[in-house]
Amino acid sequence: MQAPTYPIWKQVLLFTGLGPPIGATALLLWGYLMGEPPLRLNPVAWLSIAFPFAYLYAGVPALITGYVAAVARYLAPAPVMGDFAFRLAVPVGVGAAASILFSLVTLASEVAVEPAIVGALSAFVCTLLVEWRSRDLRAAHMAHDRHT
Repeated sequence: MQAPTYPIWKQVLLFTGLGPPIGATALLLWGYLMGEPPLRLNPVAWLSIAFPFAYLYAGVPALITGYVAAVARYLAPAPVMGDFAFRLAVPVGVGAAASILFSLVTLASEVAVEPAIVGALSAFVCTLLVEWRSRDLRAAHMAHDRHT
């Protein structure tokens, strides 16, 4: 029996659904840590404004990153450290690059480091979630095989 794989559509959906809010939250926290909050609103008000705009602004980079992460998972499916490093590095790099390129095409007039950091962080967190879920699927599959 073949080990279960994490479906591509679920991975793309996870990146597209969770990536933008993770990025918006990271920007909020970064602003507060640096003493320069993005808006002079309280965090709850900022997030209620930021989340809808995060999907508009970061939805395309998240979609691209999620798809590339699924391709990386397909190319390196083994649960060994080298494959795991590949599956982690590819989405983080693509998340950073896609975020920078999208910001240059839409809003920014020059390259800024913030979109890269936010895109990489969002890709990192989403990739870890996929890895965690895949590990659970593998464990359930192995337990099923032992009982049959």
